[in-house]
This record gives sequence, C-alpha cells and structure tokens, in this order.
Amino acid sequence: MLAAILQVAVLLLLPAVIIYLERHSKIVSAVSPVVVCYATGFILANVPGLSLNMAVTNSITEAAVLLAIPLLLFPTDFKRWLRLAPKTTLSFALAIVSIALTSGIGAWFYHDRIADSWQIAGMLVGVYTGGTPNMSAIAMAIDVPENTFILVNAADLFLGSIYLLILMTVAKPVLKRFFPPFVPAGATQAEAATLETVPAGVMSAAPLPHETGEDEEVIHVPPMTIGQRITSSAAGVGLSALVGGAAAGLSMLLTGGLSAPIIILSVTTLAIAASFSTKVRGIRMSDPSGQYLLLIFCLAIGTLANLDMLAAAFTEVFPYCAA
Repeated sequence: MLAAILQVAVLLLLPAVIIYLERHSKIVSAVSPVVVCYATGFILANVPGLSLNMAVTNSITEAAVLLAIPLLLFPTDFKRWLRLAPKTTLSFALAIVSIALTSGIGAWFYHDRIADSWQIAGMLVGVYTGGTPNMSAIAMAIDVPENTFILVNAADLFLGSIYLLILMTVAKPVLKRFFPPFVPAGATQAEAATLETVPAGVMSAAPLPHETGEDEEVIHVPPMTIGQRITSSAAGVGLSALVGGAAAGLSMLLTGGLSAPIIILSVTTLAIAASFSTKVRGIRMSDPSGQYLLLIFCLAIGTLANLDMLAAAFTEVFPYCAA
C-alpha cells in the first residue's frame, strides 16, 4: 500500500520538478519537458530491483487523459478561430486527408506483418492531427494494448525528433526557394518583407499593425497571483471532472456499462459545447492544467516501457511509422 502511494506521489509531482528545470536548464528547455518525462519514466521502468505497480500506472494514465482533453478544449474560441483562420482550416483539412490516406495504406500494407495494424493506423491519425492527447484518446477508445501504444509512441518520438531537426536545419533554406514566406492577413508588402529579417520570437511578441484586425482590441491581461492560479486550476479540473462524470453517466445510460468510445466522444463533445461559454473560456489555468496532466501521462507511459519493447519498435512498428 505504501509503495503504491509513493508511486502515485512520484507520478503526480515529478512533472512539477521537470517544469522547474525547464525554466532553469537550457538542456531541459531544448529537449522539452515531454521528452524528459518519457525518458524519466523509461529510466524508472528499467532500474534494477525497482518494481512498479502497473495497475496504478494504468489508472493514472486513463484519468490524466480524460481530465486533460476537456481542459485543453475549454479555452478554444471556435467561432473566432474559423473566422480568422480560413486558410489554416483548409490546410488542416488537407492534412487530415493526407494522414488518413497514408495511415490507411500503411494498415493495408502491413496487415500481414504487424498484428492489429488497423489500431496503429488509428493512433497515427490521432497523433498527427492532434498530438499525444488525441492518440491517447483514440488508443483508449479502440482498446489498444499497452505494449502497442508504447511501441508507437516510442517510434513517433524518435522519428518526430529527426523530422523536427530536418525542418529546423536543412528544410527551411531549401523550401524557401519554392514557397513564399508566411504573410499575415492584411499585412502590407513592407511589413511582409520584415518577416524575412525579424526573428520569429520578436514577431510573435509584437504583431503587425494589421494582424489583429481593425475591429479588435489588444487586451493586456495582468499576471495571476499564486492563489488565483490555484483557484483557476481547481475550477478547470473540477469542471473537467464533471464533464467526465457526465460522459460516464451517458455511457451507462446507453450501454449499461462504461464504453470507452462513447466516453471519449462524449467528453470531447461536451467540452467543445462548454467552450462556447465565455466564463468557461475565461478559466485561465485550463490549458496549463491540461498540459501538466499530459506530462503526468507521459511520465506514467514511460514507466510501462522496457528495452525489449523499444527494440521491437525498431523492427516492426518503426518502419510503419516512418512510412
């Protein structure tokens, strides 16, 4: 019992230490807290003599995903997003089509080589359209075995790191020869020219005059006190728990039990519906709380991995994810 309590405490509190290190360590900041959480969990899983309770870990991963999904959706202003980003919407729609096609082809090509390749296809569609939370939700909904989830996650992390490195180094100067630079809506030619010379961080801190629109006002939000952060986080997590409870109740009503697909779809739908309320969108700590829960999830998932699983990822799942 004491060991399980200590395990829960480590999984819940260690991400806070990693976030602190991110702010004070260039290495952790460069690698990213997500990767550090995965790596830390992996190290804990492979420490000789250290035995972790897998049931406890599984419970934490499931709870973290169900609470994180609404928290990440609450701040979204869908009406404004669709109005201000029509080309982004089109781009994302094309990305979904591309990902669905390639994942489906991969499932067909590898169906006789990898067991349950259709589940891997579903997870890949999830991770490349909505990141780790989406992949986790889909994995829960279609009852993906833990080993398969870990293998796909490990392969994606490795390949994603290589892909990101290519984008940041080789790809940009090459693609600049063929594609025009990004120009915010309404920007003049002179303003667009500064995009090639001003660092991205500066541009994000100081938007172009036309970037916000003539009828929009830039609002400066004062920093929150520690008490306000705690209160806001508690409000967001509490509302997320209510959404999860409502989804579970709906599943019980429709099927007489807890159906993962119904719960995941209900949680997502209810969270999106709640986001249309300005009061819900005004919970400022919703997104940070959701991100923290994702770090808990990453750490917990990492503790389920071992060297044998990672070796298997490079011989079976790795080629599929690479494709």
